[in-house]
Amino acid sequence: MPTPEPAPGSLIKAFGIPPARIAVIRAIQQVGTAGADQIMEATGLSRSTLSWHLKPLEEAGILLSEVDPARAGAHSGFNKRLFRIDEEALKEKLQALQADLIET
Repeated sequence: MPTPEPAPGSLIKAFGIPPARIAVIRAIQQVGTAGADQIMEATGLSRSTLSWHLKPLEEAGILLSEVDPARAGAHSGFNKRLFRIDEEALKEKLQALQADLIET
């Protein structure tokens, strides 16, 4: 499934937020917690592209990850992790963005 392009004139497009990053957030939100393989399947992103988009989401505190005990023997650390959205952090970041935009 290809990553959808935002509608012309959308705020996502205006701010230059990569559509793939939005797709990652939405894919994880739909299931609550997801492994990289699930996210790649849902978004159509390659492993390297997914990794590139996960990093800034984690650095911003929007995306949390933990080791999946069921995958403890996996060779790659990337495949051992489960990801979930910190909904409270996401709301706080969006509110901060709104405050920055309408600051007088």
